[in-house]
This record gives sequence, C-alpha cells and structure tokens, in this order.
Amino acid sequence: MDLEKIRLIIEDKYTELTRTVIEALKGTMTESEGVASASVWNAFAELVQDEAEDTDYDDLISEYCLDLMEDLSPIELKLLWLGSGGCLDWEEEGQEADFPDTERIQQDVLEELFSWIEQNAADDELDDIEEEGPAYH
Repeated sequence: MDLEKIRLIIEDKYTELTRTVIEALKGTMTESEGVASASVWNAFAELVQDEAEDTDYDDLISEYCLDLMEDLSPIELKLLWLGSGGCLDWEEEGQEADFPDTERIQQDVLEELFSWIEQNAADDELDDIEEEGPAYH
C-alpha cells in the first residue's frame, strides 16, 4: 500500500474543505454598528495575523466546518481523521481500538480543518485578499 498517496488524498480533501469554508467566509460580511464593513474572512485573517488567541469568528467558522462535515460519509470522516493530530494523539495514548468513537473523530477532524483555515489566514496577504484570494494549503 502506498501510504504517501493516501496522505495526498487526505490533504486534497482538507484543501477542498478549507477552500469551501474560506469562500463562504469571504461572502459573509461583518457588521459594525449595523453596517456591513468587511468580509468575515478579512476580519478573521487580520486577527490571526495579529496573533489573537481567540477571535469573534471561531464559533462561526466551526459552524461552517461542522455543516460541511455533516455531508461526509463515516468512511470519509475516518480517512480525514487519519490525517489529523487527533490520530497521532490516539496512537500515542496506546488505544486498543482501531478508531475512537464517532464524536471524537468529528472533534479531531474539526480541529484539524480549523487549523488549516487558520494557517491560510496567517499566510494570506491582506492587501491582496480581494484581488487574488487565499493560497490554499
């Protein structure tokens, strides 16, 4: 079995999901005193680049991620889990089961997907966001 090809497939799926969430965030405007001012993506990217611990957008982004994850099959979730930090933690914990319960798989995949989105926000050049869009990793 070619584990490198499997890893690439998993990364492709994370890239696809990341792109979908970022496009949704770019289409969602923030409101300041009832007036739409900037896309959620721009505001989030700026906060990430300013190294904010938590942003006002974390819950919204998690909701977008969870909505996407609902459309994934259990097999797709398990494959994504194999590419998550949660999988590494599971192995380090010496768990006997091949996979954790579905709830843990979903949480680990959510955390991994969120980290991909944060990385894209950190790498984005804010001046060029509207013109070029993010470089997906």
